[in-house]
Amino acid sequence: MITVKSCEHLLHYGVECALNKIRPEDIKFNEKLVLTVKISGDSWDGFIDYRGANYILELQRTVNRIYQELSGADAPVKNLNKTITVKVRVVDGSSLFEINFGKAVVEMVQNLSGRQIVIIVGMVVFCASGYWTTKEIFKFKRDMAHNKTVIELAEQQGKTIKQITEQIMPLVDKALNVVKKTDTEKPSRTLVSRLEQDDTITFHDDVLLTANNAKQRYPRKPPIKTESGLFDDIYKINSIDFDTTPPIFTISSDGFQFRAFAELAVKDIDLLSTDLKKALETGNDFNTPLQIFIVFRKTGIKTASITGIGKKREHARSVKKLIHSFK
Repeated sequence: MITVKSCEHLLHYGVECALNKIRPEDIKFNEKLVLTVKISGDSWDGFIDYRGANYILELQRTVNRIYQELSGADAPVKNLNKTITVKVRVVDGSSLFEINFGKAVVEMVQNLSGRQIVIIVGMVVFCASGYWTTKEIFKFKRDMAHNKTVIELAEQQGKTIKQITEQIMPLVDKALNVVKKTDTEKPSRTLVSRLEQDDTITFHDDVLLTANNAKQRYPRKPPIKTESGLFDDIYKINSIDFDTTPPIFTISSDGFQFRAFAELAVKDIDLLSTDLKKALETGNDFNTPLQIFIVFRKTGIKTASITGIGKKREHARSVKKLIHSFK
């Protein structure tokens, strides 16, 4: 059994696992896998305030998005928080954040399948914590032929370095895609945006950054255009969550699944619930015409609301075209 005790171990054994030298079940993760962020500045020496609290909450939200993207699951966030948990110890007022990603990494790897998942989870989680930036993952990809682990594995397996890098390259691309789709750098970007002029911050590489340097490392993202419209169509209803107010329907169209708030009369919700139950009992899909208002960006649906049941309205747009437009 191999114990991963550090971030360097996680990457090293992730590469070995992806290249079939070891198996995921041979890896034991130390749940005390801690990454630190240290901030110096007069306003960070007292009790934790909204800046630190928002940073911690954003770390958890980001890890939830990462897991949902890698698993393809649409599990409610409140359920993920019980298992995929990021624990943060705040020290010295609010100037030192000790981020324990160990439990979250363990849960993700245990619940996701495939030899490649260890290195992908490692890279993406590092990016969420500030250990790596997207640019540094690109650098790892560019310099892979000079990586010590890659060179050693090429010698041990009797392969060329090019053969080894060609096996790893798609995994790095997958990690970069997850980073982009889940906005993995958002916690660090949000934190540094709240630094004052004289503050300094140190991420896990022990390089002291001024507030200006940190903001160059994590520049503000340009605002993303948000649009909205009516997207009435025949939708498949997969499930209904009655633990929220209003209830949330998990629905799909053309194989694309998303969640929508039920802004309907109680009798309409009860009718849909009864029809769904009957369909599930007989092993059939439940497809029904729904009138839906969707707020979306070029990357995907932001929010959706079911406002009615019935035929397509005159000015409704094509949901299939919307789905295929997402980047």
